[in-house]
Amino acid sequence: MKTTIGKHIIIDGYCKNKKLDSIEGIYDFLIEAVNTVNMTILMPPVVVKFPYNQDLLLKVYKEYSENNMKHTDMYKDIEKYIINTKGQMSGFSGTIILMESHLAIHTFPEIKYSNEENTLFFSLDLYSCKTFDENNFLNYLKDHCGFIEGNCVLMDRCIEDFEIKKYKI
Repeated sequence: MKTTIGKHIIIDGYCKNKKLDSIEGIYDFLIEAVNTVNMTILMPPVVVKFPYNQDLLLKVYKEYSENNMKHTDMYKDIEKYIINTKGQMSGFSGTIILMESHLAIHTFPEIKYSNEENTLFFSLDLYSCKTFDENNFLNYLKDHCGFIEGNCVLMDRCIEDFEIKKYKI
């Protein structure tokens, strides 16, 4: 007999709601999603935007160049950052620490669903040592985040082995 120590849901999918395209939206999402599955928040969500605004950096870089400031550390740091992040997608990452474990999400606004505007791709995982109703969680995504479609992996985390279910949602 297997000893289940937790449930883990992993989702890669698309949504059409702008809710997941801002720091405030991700922050609110993390709190609301956790409340949907009746888990306990230990620390407020942490949400970051990545990478820095490339357009702004390029503007500053150009101004430094035009004003003979190429010798400054700031110019060199911006140049290095632009080179190292060239082609890197932007988005938001957020996580919330729970008494039962964690919820994390990463968004990729440049990846669109069938090239439709106002859609984005996201990766999410919720792990809990407490059982939860994954259907409530999926319904929350559909009803409040404009979930379109995606792939889901549901695992019963066990000491002996994993129980894994994969399905399209």
